[in-house]
Amino acid sequence: MVWQKLELIDSHCHLSYSPLREHLKEVLAASRVAGVRRIVVPMTSPREFGWFRTHLKLENLFFALGVHPSAIEKVDWPKVKDQILTLINQQPTKIIAIGEVGLDSTYPFSLDNQLTLFLKQVKLAKKLQLPLIIHNRGCRHLFHQLILEGTLQPPAVFHSFIGRPSWLEFLFKKGFHIGLGGLALGSSFNSQNWQLIKKWQERLLLETDAPFLLPPPLKGKEKYNQSANVKIIAEVIALKLGISLKELAKITTQNAVNFFQLNEN
Repeated sequence: MVWQKLELIDSHCHLSYSPLREHLKEVLAASRVAGVRRIVVPMTSPREFGWFRTHLKLENLFFALGVHPSAIEKVDWPKVKDQILTLINQQPTKIIAIGEVGLDSTYPFSLDNQLTLFLKQVKLAKKLQLPLIIHNRGCRHLFHQLILEGTLQPPAVFHSFIGRPSWLEFLFKKGFHIGLGGLALGSSFNSQNWQLIKKWQERLLLETDAPFLLPPPLKGKEKYNQSANVKIIAEVIALKLGISLKELAKITTQNAVNFFQLNEN
């Protein structure tokens, strides 16, 4: 029998955020030990594009470029769009998605303004034939409407998903992916959710959303989340789905490869 190493992909980790960026070498080393072979790093504002340029040569990092709803104030979209297009033309194999983009009802910015910028980024992703990484907090009704009218279509992942089974089933039936991280390990994620995920395993991505959303088993033990913790998230999800960690790793890694059109190797 040939022993195979565990291979995981963290589909959402903010390595450009503090404190991860200050401890990048150690964070990447720990992720490798945990079996994380590739990490997707979403940029949330043009201020982070410089970090991308500095770190794009790191072999196992891949990137998404976009404007998060928390960063829409004073954004010059035509200028940002040109920056994104230039960077993608320069690094087409490293930029694999548009994101993190979305809508958030908790921010002190007009939802109308958020929606306007989000739709511009949806249009850009469609033009470039890149998937979207979507942030949703308190705006399910708006996303539901956009999907029904055909404005928002796959490929797109609703990252750090938390929601009712009816919303989850709707997204799966419409062809969307979800990213599961620390939030999904809480008690509010019920058995119906897990049954639906088991049915649509091919739409599941693993993520940490580090340095945020420390998994519940680590609260009080670690100061911040990091990519290595995707293994702990995977262990809990595998238990919830009634499959082995190895099987879950194989499924979700292939899902991420397919979704982001990554090289198989």
